[in-house]
Amino acid sequence: MQVSTEKAGRVRIVRLSGELDFFSADELRRGLRRYREEGDVLLLVDLAAVPYVDSSGLGLLIEMQHAFAAAGGRMKLFGVCPEVRRVLSNTDLVHFFDIADSEAAALAGFETPS
Repeated sequence: MQVSTEKAGRVRIVRLSGELDFFSADELRRGLRRYREEGDVLLLVDLAAVPYVDSSGLGLLIEMQHAFAAAGGRMKLFGVCPEVRRVLSNTDLVHFFDIADSEAAALAGFETPS
């Protein structure tokens, strides 16, 4: 898993590349926690280059959704490929996460209350 980040105003954009699975979840968890602890509570996760998510990856996304909300923030996903969207649909998590069609739509969504 490769991770790159950038800021767009108050939003931390996290771009992931590779499989989000048991082997990558813990390292990513540490990074996302660090952002939250540094005060970045608006998180946009780019999954466009993530072809696969297993139960550990799903668990991490669920955990982070709760953690950022508890910190007074929000987490959004975008760029979800069809394979990952199918996993989210089959687990009924497609309704749990705030999933945008594009980066621009996701960023605009941060400007309005959830």
